[in-house]
Amino acid sequence: MGIVTAAEKKKMKKEVWESLLPLVFHLHDQMENVAKAAQEALYFAGWFLKWQELTELARTAEPWEISKCLVERKRRKTMDFLHQSEVYLQSPQEILRQEAVRFIGLIGQHVDERSMMESIKKGE
Repeated sequence: MGIVTAAEKKKMKKEVWESLLPLVFHLHDQMENVAKAAQEALYFAGWFLKWQELTELARTAEPWEISKCLVERKRRKTMDFLHQSEVYLQSPQEILRQEAVRFIGLIGQHVDERSMMESIKKGE
């Protein structure tokens, strides 16, 4: 493996951050191998991001705690999380739809109502 530049590492970090919420949802996947792969990916994402709490929570597969930590740590990304969650509202797996609803509720606890409604109306 070659040397990774600072710009490449920054891009990789962005990709890893964007993958976290889908991985959390897939901890609940009906297919056990998918859920296990999501757990392992979350563990290594925590390691890559140097986020010890994530690696510990991933090791014990605590999706609700991971969700709370994610929202608390990245409050400025809550609208991005909202949009990621919306995709899962259409999932063929009921459990993934339920987790998306729960997560959207969690976002609602951390964002003021007006800014969330404005973002939804704008389709951001």
